[in-house]
Amino acid sequence: MSKESKGKSRGVIIVIILISIAVVALLIKLGILDFKGFGKGGTDEVIQVNATVSDTILETTDETIAETTVQEAFFVNITIDGEKYIYNNQLREIDELIEELCETESKFEVHILLGDTATLAAREELETRLDDKGIVYSVVEDTK
Repeated sequence: MSKESKGKSRGVIIVIILISIAVVALLIKLGILDFKGFGKGGTDEVIQVNATVSDTILETTDETIAETTVQEAFFVNITIDGEKYIYNNQLREIDELIEELCETESKFEVHILLGDTATLAAREELETRLDDKGIVYSVVEDTK
């Protein structure tokens, strides 16, 4: 290889390196390329976490962290048959039923199951009592 072709090869390599540096600098300037997330920088970013039940945001001196508190949620089925309430396969009086639900310490949602014979009065009474106690519920009609 002659001195002239070695010089051209070095010139091409230098041009390629300069172009590469310019491209990287442009990508950094545009925000497409950053070097945060390797244990340095990024202190004003918020880590967002999807949670099943609740999200609690904790503020620290250097960063904001999303801490997720997941509690097991379950459903309670109450069937209305005529004027009667059925819970855990047993007939219950409305007062007894509401008292038992209020004693439950876990988070839950009541599913009110309405059959063909459920009366409007029984449904409204149960809904009113659940609303008064702040218990979440949904109504499922025709449980055949």
